[in-house]
Amino acid sequence: MTTLKLPLTRSLPTSSHSVPISLDKYLTREGHHLVVTYLKFNKVQKDIQEGKLNNLEEKDIDDLLGSYKGGPSHCFNNLNYDNLNLTRNELKVLAKILKADKLSNVRTLRICRNNLHGGILKTIIDVLSNNNTVEVLDLSFNAIRDADAKDFSRLLKKNKVLREIAIGHNRITAKGAQSIAKALKVNNSLVRLNIEANRLDIAGAAAIADIVAYNNSLKFLHIGGNNIQAGGMAAISEALKSNKILCSLSLDCNNIGSEGAFHLGEALKANSTLTHLYVSRNDIGNDGLQYLSIAMLSNRSLIYVDLELNCIGKNGNMNGVKALADLFDRHTVPRAINLKFNPIGDIGCQSLASGLYRNMTLESIILSSCDIGLQGIRALCDSLKENKGLQNISLSRNWVMGADGHQAVAEALEENTMLKRVQLDYDFEEWERISESIDKSLLRNHFLQAEKYSTACRLLVLSRLVIHATGKLREQKSHRVTEFLDLPFELKRNIMYALDTTNVLTNDNCKKILRLGSRRDNFNISKEGFLKAVFDVYYPNNAGTPLWPTGAFDTFVRV
Repeated sequence: MTTLKLPLTRSLPTSSHSVPISLDKYLTREGHHLVVTYLKFNKVQKDIQEGKLNNLEEKDIDDLLGSYKGGPSHCFNNLNYDNLNLTRNELKVLAKILKADKLSNVRTLRICRNNLHGGILKTIIDVLSNNNTVEVLDLSFNAIRDADAKDFSRLLKKNKVLREIAIGHNRITAKGAQSIAKALKVNNSLVRLNIEANRLDIAGAAAIADIVAYNNSLKFLHIGGNNIQAGGMAAISEALKSNKILCSLSLDCNNIGSEGAFHLGEALKANSTLTHLYVSRNDIGNDGLQYLSIAMLSNRSLIYVDLELNCIGKNGNMNGVKALADLFDRHTVPRAINLKFNPIGDIGCQSLASGLYRNMTLESIILSSCDIGLQGIRALCDSLKENKGLQNISLSRNWVMGADGHQAVAEALEENTMLKRVQLDYDFEEWERISESIDKSLLRNHFLQAEKYSTACRLLVLSRLVIHATGKLREQKSHRVTEFLDLPFELKRNIMYALDTTNVLTNDNCKKILRLGSRRDNFNISKEGFLKAVFDVYYPNNAGTPLWPTGAFDTFVRV
């Protein structure tokens, strides 16, 4: 908002009536002019923010930007011009705003669905090449072609400020992808690239592989819906083996099949930085899941794996599910997995359950729409009674589990003290009783976890006070202090255990707390690090904490 230095005016008379008072006779001519100017600039700013550029002329922008000079820093921050059918004149106005980057300070620019290509798009790209404030650029749904991608590559070579770019849902083929890949070999500032739903195919995937192999800054890559097939997946997988930067890769809807999953699995054996992998809707089938599960036994970085709608369990083949269950039983990755819309049925659910008994690291699993019936649910519930790690589970849209299946979940939760969220349908009569029982158990688990963490932190403070503060008293030859400090470690541990008046900690927990408290090099340990050391795993008290990366593109891209 423009800051105006209004001249002093005469005082207004007081009035007890809520009647509008005309200010004209109380303002000087200069004051009247400044108020009019203020209102005009305020309207121009509002029109820019709302995308009503057709109301503005270039002179309006010049006057507004001129008023910013010498004043406080202004920032439009986020300009969202989605689906406004911007004309050439309106784009000239936008270009003028972007050109004055030090005054306008636009940080996020979304101009998707505006049919921008050719010379119209080039106008914006030329200005952005010299812009030093825009960090997020969305050009999705604009019919961008290969020739435009070539112009776009010049932007990537010159601009060192852009961090996130979306050019998804356009008409870029392998030729355009090659231009972009060439530019990204020298660009070391871009962190996220969304090029999903274009026309890359296998040849375009080779260009993407060059990006993965040679770019040193890209952490998030979205290439879903490009029909890269197994051949394209092979090229990208080869590049992934040596990549040390990428942490999130979205490959959904690419028809890679089981062969593509094999190549991806080979990459996962060597890659140590990828944390989030999206392979949904790729028809990898049971063989593909088996390849990935075996590969993940050699991987220690994956956090989230999305395998939605991949024909897993089709025709009763459960080899892939058995391999996944073996992964759960033997390894520490992933922390979350999505198996939605895979017909694993009762047999597949029983296999998965066998791998969950001892698993301590899987936090979330989505089993919605998996054709799971009563027998599968009962097997899963038996494992939940023993499982000590799972925090969230989705079992919705498994219509045949019925009321008895819901009751089995409720009974399992009477013994399970870890689960915080369960998604069910409750599609039967008298569902309220079971729902109330489940909600009560989940609430108990929330409070129990909070009590464990609070008690552990309190005992850490006490152990530090007793061990280190009394260490100074030893120099004063206090017999009682000396006697305590000379006690065997096991006895000190039992004393700490006795201080847990709520009985929420195990003897092993207290032992770890005492050891951590006795070491001075642990004084700067974080709360998360401390709790993870005591309980082996740490779950934030916010049950909604996501296990997938988030960012500026969350509003239009599944991340």
